[in-house]
Amino acid sequence: MFQADYQIFNAYNATLWKTIKTAKQDFYAELYHFKNILKKLYMFCNTIRNRVLDNIETNVRDVLDVLHSKEKVVIPESSWNTEFAWDSVDCMLAYVGKKL
Repeated sequence: MFQADYQIFNAYNATLWKTIKTAKQDFYAELYHFKNILKKLYMFCNTIRNRVLDNIETNVRDVLDVLHSKEKVVIPESSWNTEFAWDSVDCMLAYVGKKL
């Protein structure tokens, strides 16, 4: 019985490490993809933030126009996410609790 246990263990152990190695490569690809999404969102939101700050002291209506604009960044579907859009309101919500 011990020999059978070792054979089963070795078979599953080899499969486990092969899966881990494959997942590791996929992990880095997903991480790269995620960092690219963050970069796109940061650039978009930074533009919105700057437009709000440029107008915040002079014209509240312009600030509201920025926040209610139809501008958005669309992140296409990938292996790790469905397509989604991020707009100016999402940017402002991301800044909740943070200093502008």
